[in-house]
Amino acid sequence: MTVSESEGEEPARRIVVRPAITYEEILANRMEERWGKKQQYATFKAMDLKTGEPIEVSCSPEALSNYFQKDSSLPLEMSPAFFNAEVLHRYKADPDKYELRDRSIYCRGTWELRTFDINDEGQVHTYLRYLRDLPYKEQLYWQAFNEWPKGPLSKRAIATQWNARSHAANHGYSQPSGIEMMSRAHSCCHLRLRPDSRDAGGAG
Repeated sequence: MTVSESEGEEPARRIVVRPAITYEEILANRMEERWGKKQQYATFKAMDLKTGEPIEVSCSPEALSNYFQKDSSLPLEMSPAFFNAEVLHRYKADPDKYELRDRSIYCRGTWELRTFDINDEGQVHTYLRYLRDLPYKEQLYWQAFNEWPKGPLSKRAIATQWNARSHAANHGYSQPSGIEMMSRAHSCCHLRLRPDSRDAGGAG
């Protein structure tokens, strides 16, 4: 029997110390370490996955929320952005530098766009979360081809989104998703989006 047990003392309690730095600050610091300077972020036209509404928003982590920030009014980082198909030309034209995979793009030794797909209207789409991982100059390249959606996400991407929603729900995320609203919004996007959504050009 130890002295503490003989004197009837309670066992030491575990104290949880929460970090003083936020998730966004940690991410910004990691990006700064990765690229050697404070990361800049481009602004994109996108469809807010939370509301189903068209938005123009920075892909900065400070401008977006994730599935687990239930009380945030910010757009979700998994909101999709759409692009003219010509955005892929750079990567197709230089296979020595870029590896264009089925659903991702890899610039050898430097960066990777983790996912993209092509919808039935021929638009390339990806998510703000992955655009922000690109170097700023590459973000600006994609921004030049950014356009409002002409139709829904690809069927494959929609299935992936539903799986992500189910995963989040299983881990405590209960905020209503904008996936259903986006499906309806896309079906009548030519009525809801701004006049310049009809432009087919690549300029952002």
